[in-house]
Amino acid sequence: MISEDKVKLMTSIAILEKREGKHCFSINRYFRSDYISKHMIRAFVIYTIAVCFCLLLWLICNVEAVMEAFSSDGLIALGKTLGFYYTLGLVLYLFVAYWVYYRRYEYASRKLKVYAARLKTLDKRYEFQDKTKRLAREGHKL
Repeated sequence: MISEDKVKLMTSIAILEKREGKHCFSINRYFRSDYISKHMIRAFVIYTIAVCFCLLLWLICNVEAVMEAFSSDGLIALGKTLGFYYTLGLVLYLFVAYWVYYRRYEYASRKLKVYAARLKTLDKRYEFQDKTKRLAREGHKL
């Protein structure tokens, strides 16, 4: 006999697997610190490449200004300014990346706890059903 409660529970489990499954299960392979560190390193590399690309574009557009500042004092001042803005932007970007990936990990962790709880509930219902069937069979034999 089909139990409406079990069908609803199985449907909710299937929906959770379909919507969140791929994302949540892939995050579950990591510890939180490993997951965040992996994405922080990735964010650092991406930010550095983006800054280098932007710096190259800026140099192409402002070749005359760079040539005028070609003296050692001008280049040192330009390097300090660029270094300051790079570091400031990097710190802000890494802070945002940490916050985003921390929240993603926590969200996936909560969803996996819900998923596990639903599976456990479904398993208990099947155990209860099997136990009642077994007891009913034993009762008929007596």
